[in-house]
Amino acid sequence: MAFIPKAKQLGLPALTAIMAGTVIGPGVVSLVGPSIATAGSGAWIAYIAAVIVGFLLIVPYALLCNAVRINGGNYTFISNNLGDFWGGVYGLAYTLNGFSIGMFGLSFGMYLGALFPSWDQTVLAICFITFFFIINLFGVNLMSKFQNVLFVILLCGMMCYIVFGLFHLRPEALDITAPGYMKDGWAGFGAAVLMLIFSTTGHFFAIAFSKEAKDPKRDMPLAMVLTSLIILILFPLLSFVTSGTMPLEAVAGKPLTVAAQQILPTPLYYAFVIGGPLMALCTTLNSIYTSLSRPLAQATRDGWFPEKWGATNKAGTPYIFMGFVYLMGFVPILIGMDISAITGNLVLITSITDLLVFFAVMRFPEKMPGAWENRHFKVPRPVFLGLIWLAIAIRIVCIIGSFNTLTPTIFLFTIVAMAAFCVYCYFRKKHHPIRIEKSYSID
Repeated sequence: MAFIPKAKQLGLPALTAIMAGTVIGPGVVSLVGPSIATAGSGAWIAYIAAVIVGFLLIVPYALLCNAVRINGGNYTFISNNLGDFWGGVYGLAYTLNGFSIGMFGLSFGMYLGALFPSWDQTVLAICFITFFFIINLFGVNLMSKFQNVLFVILLCGMMCYIVFGLFHLRPEALDITAPGYMKDGWAGFGAAVLMLIFSTTGHFFAIAFSKEAKDPKRDMPLAMVLTSLIILILFPLLSFVTSGTMPLEAVAGKPLTVAAQQILPTPLYYAFVIGGPLMALCTTLNSIYTSLSRPLAQATRDGWFPEKWGATNKAGTPYIFMGFVYLMGFVPILIGMDISAITGNLVLITSITDLLVFFAVMRFPEKMPGAWENRHFKVPRPVFLGLIWLAIAIRIVCIIGSFNTLTPTIFLFTIVAMAAFCVYCYFRKKHHPIRIEKSYSID
């Protein structure tokens, strides 16, 4: 297995910037308002719960990264630990995340278009996803340098909103007995937590960068913990400031920019939109290209797709698959697909594939020789199994809870898509040799 030169390897700060930049995406900007509509002024408490539960869903990924360096992202350990068929199904299902590229583009066009109404939002969206596509073609080293800068700007933008808002809190903001706290009771609180969890688990995309990590068995799990700590502080504060400085009816169900326009002076508002929502989109999109294309490239080497599709350029970038992901992003933009519809179509498939990941992680001590003995953090076997089963139980609860919000169209799309993936893998395996490459290392 070829790894990049040591000079280009990613340390803990770079991995944290990649993970945190991925998680702090358009979800938090767009979900603060809806969570307030559901949980009232107590939405910030729902965010704390969502981040904690989300971290428990990330723990299986941390446990695996604690033991191996992974070349092909989540696809690697599913194909190695559950078998080639399920690896193929996961690889195909993973391609659907390419539509999220379009969601980021549409969001970027919407936010920048709010500042410059005369600019065409579709053109802005296309320029946005194209710029980061080009950056990622030059490899992880350049992408990581961009991410470090973007992440610092992002934190400054978010903290600008939070700090200014904390000095303008209404007296009732700290009164948990005031009307509006937990306005729909525990049912509303639980619904808010389920809605917010999806925006707190983006760490798993960064598994694809294990290949470039300087010390992946130590730094990948630590970066996941640090990322969860960052959003455990940032997300609840964003929600607390929003509901604590404005009447609930003014911010409930609204994007964060609506509250920011009322709270911040005009210069700070522009600074927040650029440094907050726009940077959140930039940091997420900057990392997502590699995260999506690398598992597909590994699946190609194993035989699931034509061999030529896995070609790489001089920077080691699987440019054909990255181009495929890029073109998938055009679909929602050109047909004018609603952002919430894109998210809804991805939530259920992501939840189902997460279960495959958890069962695959559970089997790695037996299926990846030497990995368990060489793990960096010596988690006892009973604790390891308990954490995996806890993540499985949480994910099943999330799937059941999502049925209340899924439309019949989204549910049907998920079932048809998964069935089609299974059929493709059955016939591909029957008529073409599938040879699972050892795409991990325990060094």
